Amino acid sequence: MSGKLNERLRRTVVSRVNIMARYKTAKQRLRVDYYLADNLLPKRVNNRNTIDRATILKVFDQNHLNSVIIQSTIFALILFLGSYSDNPYFQIPAGASVILLLTIVTMFIGALNFWLRGWAFTALLVLILLVNSLIKWEFFELNYQAYGLKYDTRKAAYTLRKIKELSDDENFIDDVRTTTLALDNWRAKFPKDKKPKIVFVCSSGGGHRACIWTMRTLQHVDSTLGGQLMEHTMLMTGASGGMIGAAYFRELYLQKLLGENIDIYAPAYLNNIARDHLNSIAFSWFISDIFFQTKRFTYRGDNYNKDRCYAYEEQLNKNTLGIIDKPL
Repeated sequence: MSGKLNERLRRTVVSRVNIMARYKTAKQRLRVDYYLADNLLPKRVNNRNTIDRATILKVFDQNHLNSVIIQSTIFALILFLGSYSDNPYFQIPAGASVILLLTIVTMFIGALNFWLRGWAFTALLVLILLVNSLIKWEFFELNYQAYGLKYDTRKAAYTLRKIKELSDDENFIDDVRTTTLALDNWRAKFPKDKKPKIVFVCSSGGGHRACIWTMRTLQHVDSTLGGQLMEHTMLMTGASGGMIGAAYFRELYLQKLLGENIDIYAPAYLNNIARDHLNSIAFSWFISDIFFQTKRFTYRGDNYNKDRCYAYEEQLNKNTLGIIDKPL
């Protein structure tokens, strides 16, 4: 196979002419006095030795063949991994996903630089502007859907006018009524002759670290208060990873109230939420979101894409043993 491929490459006149032109240009501009020998020690160039055209093309053909094999192998690897993206045994580490993506970018830029030479930067700039315009026109739009919602109906208007229409007196009064009911339910848990302290938990964002920090903080504070923190908590809010940790602790507390034999301060639960889920997210982002958004799944009669959101939720439920796998 390699022999036939090499023969085809040798017949590619354009690339061979290009490499000879580059060699002549480099020969005029660059002067080499030393090079690194096999033992990595500098060795002086013997200028008496001349490299003929046949030798240059032979080296180029061999390197060209090697690069084609490497690039073909990388694309074949992506196709293979994409077919088994749900299998944890085929999910490569997050760092490897990033390196694989950068490899493809490097190959593309290298090819662009080889063929266009001095015009490579201009072409790359034009390409970036073109892609930016296509994204602006939603040509490359990726639809990230919330599982369980219907997307075959007319989209709700998201404008300032619509928001102002919803901010009328009737909705305001309904909000006050709903919040007052929630506060009354919270107050009913305590004796009427005492004024209990109300607690609002606000967790910061920050990905996985914020998730673990929030979970551990709630465990520690609630344990030092004899389990009274959650008893006095009226609202839990926040952002990003912090809310995942807060939701996990709140669900453990609820399961305990419902009669489950759970020690909400056990280190095992902190270890569960601290388990890795970056590998599956990065892998799914690289394989599914960028290249092959073809895999789908069915949830409650509707079909959705298996994107990185799906990968994150699946891994999170697996790490937390399905405790927070509940519909909103």
